[in-house]
Amino acid sequence: MSTAGRGATLVGIGIFLSRSAGLVREMVAGRVIGINGAADALAAAMRIPNLLQNLLGEGVLAASFVPVYSDLLDAEVDGDLNHDVAKASSDQDSDDEDY
Repeated sequence: MSTAGRGATLVGIGIFLSRSAGLVREMVAGRVIGINGAADALAAAMRIPNLLQNLLGEGVLAASFVPVYSDLLDAEVDGDLNHDVAKASSDQDSDDEDY
């Protein structure tokens, strides 16, 4: 099996396990909490991270960042743009790092 095939298989297995764990979580929550206000609060709490992922991770951020980054590259802005982008996307506070 090629490296890409192996990677695709691992991703597929990961998705299957994630979905299975979600099913088990819902079954346990339904059994323990039942149908009431707490169940509604749990359902809302589970949807908030998905909403943030959909908004920030899967489109809106990329759609707004890529054109701006491309324009900055075309304008040849002073300074090391790649260093600034790497710094902004990392969680490190030190300016001593080379990227």
